[in-house]
Amino acid sequence: MNKAIRNYISKQILNWGQSNTDNFTWRNPQSVYESIIAEIMLIRTPPNQVLKIYDDFIKEFPSFEKLNNACYSDVSKYIDRIGLSWRTDILLKMSNYVVNNLNNNINSDFEELIKIPGLGEYTASAVLTYYFKKKALPIDSNTVRFIERYFEISFEKEGRNSEKTKKMYSEIVPKERKKAVTFNESFLDFMRKICTVQNPRCDKCIINNYCKFYNN
Repeated sequence: MNKAIRNYISKQILNWGQSNTDNFTWRNPQSVYESIIAEIMLIRTPPNQVLKIYDDFIKEFPSFEKLNNACYSDVSKYIDRIGLSWRTDILLKMSNYVVNNLNNNINSDFEELIKIPGLGEYTASAVLTYYFKKKALPIDSNTVRFIERYFEISFEKEGRNSEKTKKMYSEIVPKERKKAVTFNESFLDFMRKICTVQNPRCDKCIINNYCKFYNN
């Protein structure tokens, strides 16, 4: 990737994020538990939906231990309100694993995180970014959509698992740890608010100078 374009994207997204990111409760988690719960709830679910249950869920189940002692119906009454009810099973399996296999101790090792039931590569990377404040690459459909549009690239298979996606996104993410964490957060909100799935707001985009989707 052209260095000038790479730096341009990074700088502009960081600048945009200074006044446009949302201060959701889970953006400042008090524990790794809160961060993980948020990421599971946010799977294919918009933040405004998660807001309806997140705080109340954390109050009732403030730890993996409390969640592990809960019955299915107590957990499902929250999850069913935001859909994808299979998440109830995932949360209960996850809490059981953390309590009985990890003794409630979760560290910032990526390979250990993805061993936890329900934590895939994206969720583990998101937890590393938003709770542990480490440089990571939380790649999801937003990342793929951006690369496909901005650089006019198409993927034969699922783009999230493409080495090309990882390479290109890693070039855009700032190398300095704190800036990388801030960039990932800003990028997520930028994709949700500007480079949307339908009817992207290209006229409001602060990086459209080099965007092939916009300029073609």
